[in-house]
Amino acid sequence: MRRFLLATVSTLILTANLNAQWLGNYASGDSVSFSWSCVDSTIQLAPVGADTVMVLRFRQPSGASPVLVDSTIYHSGTTPTLASLQRGTGHYVFRAKASDGSNTRGIYYVDIKGWDYINSKRVYGLFKTYSWSCGGSYNEVRIVSTDTTGNLTTNLDKTGYRLSATGVDDIWDELQSGHTTSGSFGKRLDKDISAVDDNQWDNAVRVLTDTTNIGGKITAEASTKTYNIFNWGNYTKPDTIAKYVWSYTNPITLTDTIPKVFAVNAGASNPDTVAAHVWTWSTRTLTSGAGTGSNQVTLTVKNSADSTVLNGVQVQVLNQTQTATEGLLSTNSLGQALFALNNATYKVRLFKPGYVFTVPESVIVNGNTSATFYGSAFNPGTPPSPALCRVYGYVKDINNLPAVGAKIEALNKTVPLKYQSVVISPYYKTTATDNNGYWYLDLFPNSILTPSDSKYRFNIQVPSGSVLRLETTIPNQSSWELSF
Repeated sequence: MRRFLLATVSTLILTANLNAQWLGNYASGDSVSFSWSCVDSTIQLAPVGADTVMVLRFRQPSGASPVLVDSTIYHSGTTPTLASLQRGTGHYVFRAKASDGSNTRGIYYVDIKGWDYINSKRVYGLFKTYSWSCGGSYNEVRIVSTDTTGNLTTNLDKTGYRLSATGVDDIWDELQSGHTTSGSFGKRLDKDISAVDDNQWDNAVRVLTDTTNIGGKITAEASTKTYNIFNWGNYTKPDTIAKYVWSYTNPITLTDTIPKVFAVNAGASNPDTVAAHVWTWSTRTLTSGAGTGSNQVTLTVKNSADSTVLNGVQVQVLNQTQTATEGLLSTNSLGQALFALNNATYKVRLFKPGYVFTVPESVIVNGNTSATFYGSAFNPGTPPSPALCRVYGYVKDINNLPAVGAKIEALNKTVPLKYQSVVISPYYKTTATDNNGYWYLDLFPNSILTPSDSKYRFNIQVPSGSVLRLETTIPNQSSWELSF
């Protein structure tokens, strides 16, 4: 059985090594790092924590079959544990000595494979192969030469050898006869080798007066070089690693609170920035503030069922075409949001989890103005069985607009999982958001399941990828809003 296992492993390794990732050259005593990932292929190819990982390390003798150096299995009971090697969900870094126990030089490679148990099935992660060479020292290159008979021989390291003065002159051709001894140059040479400068960049003690070819004078006081750009500030051209820094004399205020600031890639077409991103803005955003108008506008929000005030309602005031946000506040304990607006007709959008409002509302401002709006508690409906809980929620994008068609997944990975005496594992439900970004799933509360300490894992995805992954328990009630 042992010979059969090694033969099988060797065949697999020979096949996988054809596509091995090359890591470079290492000394015999160096450590080599290998990264590996495990993905959940049963749902969405998302990274998941592995249950077990096997690392097989081989040496490849010249013209012979691979030799197994060692094999290591990592899991929750090993030292170190598999979890301690995790660098983010499903991503692991393993380390091993570059050579075998005898420090044998040559080519080595490693194969990594692992798996997780999902829905009682073993699901394999990515199969990864790395290879490297092991020499006398890090990135060592061996050079050969010929002996007196023309045979190739190893050119061993030579010590105590230096170029003669003639050899130095032949190499540097410094156009002067000042070298009379052999050695190396330890100072900076100017174009004529007429002087040696041991601190040529010391701008505090010398000034460059010849500015013909350098474009400007270099001094220790970089603040003397400033250039005005745009209409609201300056940048300084300093003698620092940062290419540009920003300076301004007055506070920067945005009279128009519409734009939202994003970080976007400047690209190669914008060379006047060292940073990888510059600032830009969209035409619509949710920027907090009361506005900058001349009228005090008081907007009050109440419950339509009993006219009690609603605290914590998000109140967004937009222009009449709803292309610009004039102000964004949340109601206080009196149910009020106080804005400063100019005379005009505005649209108002209200939002509070668990409540339904008319969207949009309208308000006409003519001098100091007060207006009251109403909302009602949201009823998600009744699940088909009294044993179930209707879990619901909303998915919105970065501009607080509904994310239509987002996929919602709920998974209870506990095995076995029972409701009363019936085994229900694996328990998996899915749905998608509607045009309002709304979704719901009817799920069993955790407390009525066996075991009662299980948890649900929720994945909420938009077309660009997963926006939420969390584990939680479902309460034993008829409905419950999943908020995040």
